[in-house]
Amino acid sequence: MRWYELVFIFAKIEFCLSLTINSFLIYLTIFHVKSVTGFYKKIIVLFAIHGVLLSGLEITGRPFVHNYNKAMIFFSLNTWFESYLLIQIMVAMWAGMYVCVLAFVAVQFLYRYFCLFNVKMIHKFKGIKSLVWMLYPFMGGMVTSLTLFHAYLMSIQMSMKGEHCFLPLFINSYIYRISFIENYNQNISDTPRFSIIIFNGDSSIRWKNATFMIFAILIISFHFGVVLYCGLKMHYSMKDKLQQLSMKHQELEKQLFKVFVVQGLGPTVLLFVPAIPIIFLILVQFLKIEVDWQTGLIYPLIGLYPPIDSIAFMLIVAEYRKIIKRVFCYH
Repeated sequence: MRWYELVFIFAKIEFCLSLTINSFLIYLTIFHVKSVTGFYKKIIVLFAIHGVLLSGLEITGRPFVHNYNKAMIFFSLNTWFESYLLIQIMVAMWAGMYVCVLAFVAVQFLYRYFCLFNVKMIHKFKGIKSLVWMLYPFMGGMVTSLTLFHAYLMSIQMSMKGEHCFLPLFINSYIYRISFIENYNQNISDTPRFSIIIFNGDSSIRWKNATFMIFAILIISFHFGVVLYCGLKMHYSMKDKLQQLSMKHQELEKQLFKVFVVQGLGPTVLLFVPAIPIIFLILVQFLKIEVDWQTGLIYPLIGLYPPIDSIAFMLIVAEYRKIIKRVFCYH
């Protein structure tokens, strides 16, 4: 069995876990839990639904990444669909939904931060304005997918014009063809893919092809910065702010903060580590090293985040624990 086949097995397990656990979380949140209300309730439900969709795309699109020297090949191992474009769209959508997860976590942190430190801002999360916040993660994901396609089209355009054509040829070179067949038992020419190459042979930057990498680094850094800032601010000022709340709300805020600690650590390990293949593009250039790595092997970390986050949420928030105990004890 090849290593990438294990990734697909993990993806199927993660989908089953995500579907079961997130469906249960949605059911409890909508029909039983009373302490979680308003915008936060909506965002929990929406985030759970998104987790299921992300896991579903992972087993249908079967995205994978291979770093080969100066190139990052973002491709699909799907063999079910004959349409090259359809599979490309699914891979691009998966990349966009990965960014959606980061954005959802950032929005949750920002909302809880305003609840504690700037109550006047809470009205911006109510009514029609709440719809903007709920759509924001999807907008970021859509832009990511379109940016990936833009980089792909720019690469084709440059190849047709003969600009630095040796690099596109390099991706289809005999050596790499053999490597791709050995690793994945597929011909790279027939594989739906996005080839990200940001440096030319003379070390100059291919700006038209570097748009996706630049955007990816910026959007990942931005959302991680929001999570880090809000998390640290809440951590160091939580005690003083809680004294201004009633005992009931103090307990709930403490529980939600514990959830955010988990949500803060989770993205660091499970969501930001899979972004390493993008960083390799820069390291390979400056360290002058050659790589031929199946970096997509770390992608199962992304699929683990939705069910782990939902489990942590239900175990930490007391009302969820009580309902779960009541449901299982009753049966």
